[in-house]
Amino acid sequence: EAERHSRTSIGLCIVAPGDRVVVKTTGYKNNVCYVDGRVVERIVDKSGHFKLKIRAPCDAKTIKDYAYPPTNDQYLLPPVRRPLQPKEGMRVIAPFVDEDTPDRWAWFAGTVKTWESKDQVSGQAVVEFDDGSVHPIKYPSRHKNRLNTNEDIKAKIDLEFVKGLGRQEIDSPMIVLPSKCPINVGNRALVRHTTDIPESGGFATVSHRANSEFYVEGRVTSSFPTDTDGKWILQIFAPPDASEGQMFSYPPEVGEEDDYILTPTK
Repeated sequence: EAERHSRTSIGLCIVAPGDRVVVKTTGYKNNVCYVDGRVVERIVDKSGHFKLKIRAPCDAKTIKDYAYPPTNDQYLLPPVRRPLQPKEGMRVIAPFVDEDTPDRWAWFAGTVKTWESKDQVSGQAVVEFDDGSVHPIKYPSRHKNRLNTNEDIKAKIDLEFVKGLGRQEIDSPMIVLPSKCPINVGNRALVRHTTDIPESGGFATVSHRANSEFYVEGRVTSSFPTDTDGKWILQIFAPPDASEGQMFSYPPEVGEEDDYILTPTK
């Protein structure tokens, strides 16, 4: 897992080449949907910010650059390596035929209205999609192998496969999206530093004198999910008027527990 991570002085990225992403577009009647894609390359620009080179659809001839972390749902990072369990109110995506999209099929988003579990692992979800349609879907699907983030042709979702689901939509390879991050934007945070105390903005709270480590006052400015079960990335500006934000895993990765401290805001 550690090999997937890349860290710069101002951020953290745990998305790796080969990961599945779905890129926002529009289909029939301008309904919002997402085309299937893959991360081709992860790069760092001169300022230390991450960018992802994404090919979407997967057989597209062109590769586009996207900022990381994602903004405005420009693309989603579906948790397929460690799938989440459906619950009422959770957001999901599932594939449907749409002749107005590049591959003539796309991922459409919806909300789980009911979830009936058989054994705490599998069951059936009734999903109301954003276009108003309602579909019962078994979870996990027997086609879940097609959600792997490799390029094995046997695991690929394509138009022929999605057309086949028209006769058995109840067994569609649905992906459950993470729910809202438990850490609110604006939450107070203390970020560990090992350099000089900033001359302006915020204040420093001494952690311990060894190695001149201390904590600087900061605020959480944004959060977004990663492709892991229950993991998030927090962007924290410390001090609050810093020109650059830093990104951290939440909950912290092993060995990074002291990188920042979240403190009560009330």
